Amino acid sequence: MQNIDVTFDEPSYSTYNQRTAVDSTTLVDKNDKPVWTGQAKCTLENNAFRLYLMSPNSYGKDKKQFGAGGDCGIPYRDNLSPDITYYYDAWIERDGDWRVKGSHDKAPSHEFYIYDHATGNYKMIFQHSAVRKANGDVDFLYLLPIYPSWSFDISG
Repeated sequence: MQNIDVTFDEPSYSTYNQRTAVDSTTLVDKNDKPVWTGQAKCTLENNAFRLYLMSPNSYGKDKKQFGAGGDCGIPYRDNLSPDITYYYDAWIERDGDWRVKGSHDKAPSHEFYIYDHATGNYKMIFQHSAVRKANGDVDFLYLLPIYPSWSFDISG
């Protein structure tokens, strides 16, 4: 999980920051009984998560432009399993206008939320569910780089 916090609290400047976290992964058998649990070692220090300003004027008081992404492995057989990958560029303005454009692999599910500081609520602005096989299982082959990614361009 990667949260990007953009703040326009002061009239003369804006700030941004990121918070990251990685939950555990559990491998289950055909009866959904857990057989293995582990946690990927995805951190800012090993570049599994990235955040960068898109232009020098991104420090302006009324608009933030930034890019972000992640490339985090699956801890089960990490040296063999493909990474969960996503990248996007985002623009957000003090008046509430925003745009997010990028791509992600088709497994697992990917979501974007925007937080309304005035109401204290998160609003989902984007969701793609993972591609599933005919039997309903998630098709994790879509994590492989040879498989197509989903592209998106959303605004509000």
